Amino acid sequence: MGVRIWITLIQNKIAHQLSSLRTSETNYLHEAYVFYEAIHDRQYFKDILEVKNPALIIKKMRYYARFIIVSLLLNKDDNIRLLISELEGLVEEYTRNFKPLDAKEWQMVSNEIKTFMEAEKKLVPISADRTPVTIVHRLPATPYASREKESGAQKLRLQEAILVGNYQKQIKFSELTLDMYRMLQSLERQPVISKPATKKSTKEVEQGMSEDASKSAAPSNANSNTTAAQAEKPNKQANPHKYLLYRPSLSQLLVYISTAYKDTGDNGAMLLYLSADGCSYADPRVQGYNGGVTTSQRKPISDRPDNPNIPSSHCLHPADLVPFTRKPLFLIIDSSNSIAFKTIPNIFHQPIMCLFSPIEYPSSVQDKSEIGSLFTLFLHTPLLGYCSVSDIGKLDQEKWDECVNMVSIMEKTIGDMLLADPSVDPHVKRFMADDFLYTFIVRFVLCGIILRCHSSFKDEKSFPTSLPALPESVYISPDIIQMFSELNKVACISYFTKSLYFQL
Repeated sequence: MGVRIWITLIQNKIAHQLSSLRTSETNYLHEAYVFYEAIHDRQYFKDILEVKNPALIIKKMRYYARFIIVSLLLNKDDNIRLLISELEGLVEEYTRNFKPLDAKEWQMVSNEIKTFMEAEKKLVPISADRTPVTIVHRLPATPYASREKESGAQKLRLQEAILVGNYQKQIKFSELTLDMYRMLQSLERQPVISKPATKKSTKEVEQGMSEDASKSAAPSNANSNTTAAQAEKPNKQANPHKYLLYRPSLSQLLVYISTAYKDTGDNGAMLLYLSADGCSYADPRVQGYNGGVTTSQRKPISDRPDNPNIPSSHCLHPADLVPFTRKPLFLIIDSSNSIAFKTIPNIFHQPIMCLFSPIEYPSSVQDKSEIGSLFTLFLHTPLLGYCSVSDIGKLDQEKWDECVNMVSIMEKTIGDMLLADPSVDPHVKRFMADDFLYTFIVRFVLCGIILRCHSSFKDEKSFPTSLPALPESVYISPDIIQMFSELNKVACISYFTKSLYFQL
């Protein structure tokens, strides 16, 4: 079979996998990984350079970029390093042989993934043998014990999640920012693989490609905001359906929110994660439009009135979300103006909860352009957030595992306290019936406890807040503080010297 035909069939098969790649559904991604790996191992692209066709080289580089994304979502770190090295070599040959106009763009792709991987690994402690500790990012495959009885209301299930990365300066690869990557990993369960994945034979791979060649292929352009999954889903989906939006405009964002809202069924909830620069006005006058977070725009506004009090047409305001509060809505706002969304009204009396990032960080905290957002990191893996603010660079695997166990106990204790506390808003308890939202809420509280105890965090602006507010008693619980004290002893940390920590 000629090289051109092989490339066409492979492109069709890759396009067929894009919907599962974009939603990062782990069980589907394993199928994509097996296919990409078979292409790589059998070197179906090995004769590309001999053809001297730049279009085919571009298709091969796109294949590598997508294979890297799939490997990234499945935490195949060793494989990623090999693929990055091969992609770099391919970009160099492409640039040297063809002198293409898009050489800088492909060099940027290569640099982006290297920067992405360096930032992701920068916070991971190194053991004595110079290897990174093993970290589990996803929820357990087995659901937690039912909390419907404790929550005192009918169980809610997270059905739709929209993850938005709209910071102008942020670490990204393709259209996946580091913070979006961390959040979507937190919205997945560990996949259950009934039997070891076996590599497909050459005949099986050829047959699979031939079958898909007749199907209509999706556009191969990776720079697309289209993230809805069209693939067939299991009858009972373990993970919420996700939309990944990199720098969408306001109109695009509202379209996806509307779609997710429509697809949220009875007793379902929608999550909206916004990672974006804040926007505010000098003299706000209109309730609900006092500020918000920025969205992407193609060019600077030239016709905007000089009056700074007029709400921006490229800013998502709290009032913009009111129509979608007719169904349960869970907001996570990671922005320098996150607290603007405290004004969102609950006029439909449906469950609403908002988790707000700190609006300022101490100068000692690393810039988000280097490690991503600290707030999102805590929601993703609290122990990594703890390591970040404690400057933990070395920790052997045994101690890491002990710390993981201690943090898990703290999370469970926090969850039990919230569910048992009659002062906690009933809507919060309804959200806690879902494993993913339960995890975000208890990790949010744990983040607040750790930052309040840290000697560098002195201002209220440096602490996360929520709507509805959670009881102060959970943040100063002697039981939790005692557990935190034990964690510091195991990790040999002395950064936590504030009065709250020494109330014991």
